[in-house]
Amino acid sequence: MRQFNIKDHNKIDRYLRNLTERVMKDNIKISKHFYRNMPHLCLDMHDCSTSVNKKNLLEFLLESPKKVGMQIAAPPLVYRNQGLIPIKESHISVHSSKNHIFVDIFSCKPFNIGVATNYALDYFKPMTFQIELLYRNKN
Repeated sequence: MRQFNIKDHNKIDRYLRNLTERVMKDNIKISKHFYRNMPHLCLDMHDCSTSVNKKNLLEFLLESPKKVGMQIAAPPLVYRNQGLIPIKESHISVHSSKNHIFVDIFSCKPFNIGVATNYALDYFKPMTFQIELLYRNKN
């Protein structure tokens, strides 16, 4: 897991570009709906200035799939400080604890890591964050 201070714009941009290039290069379509090396983006954001409430969770969950070119499969589910939206490609989830917010985006197809990460950072406005990219179905 890689940690950044939100003020390190150049380092963040360079890192996200590299991750996105790797995701696009490493994914090989193995059937109509599945790719090898499916990306799972994990963001742990700390000291966020955007509060987590039902309205904000719904807005974030409904906009996130659009930002990365995914299709919503069902309405979002929100309960207290957590939410999930099923997408045709898999899911996007948000969990929070005090001023820490955790976002997971798992997809059966490649997506732009930079766009997804920047949208979450712009929306929740953390002071610091950690990012981890996992590959599922890695062969």
